[in-house]
Amino acid sequence: MDGLLLTVVLLVGVIGIYILTYYMNKNTAVPEGTKVIDVGCSTCGSSNSCSLKPVEKETCELKEE
Repeated sequence: MDGLLLTVVLLVGVIGIYILTYYMNKNTAVPEGTKVIDVGCSTCGSSNSCSLKPVEKETCELKEE
């Protein structure tokens, strides 16, 4: 029972550290003087869950008759 508890605590700790560092990295500003390279995403297979590429929002207008 002690081994299972230790495994669960370690797993939750590792996942928590991953989430924390991902959140902190996302909120870190780009240093001044850094050149941003605009590379296409043609080599990436992640089309729906990309956190780097901005999402284009569709606008919908209601037509009044």
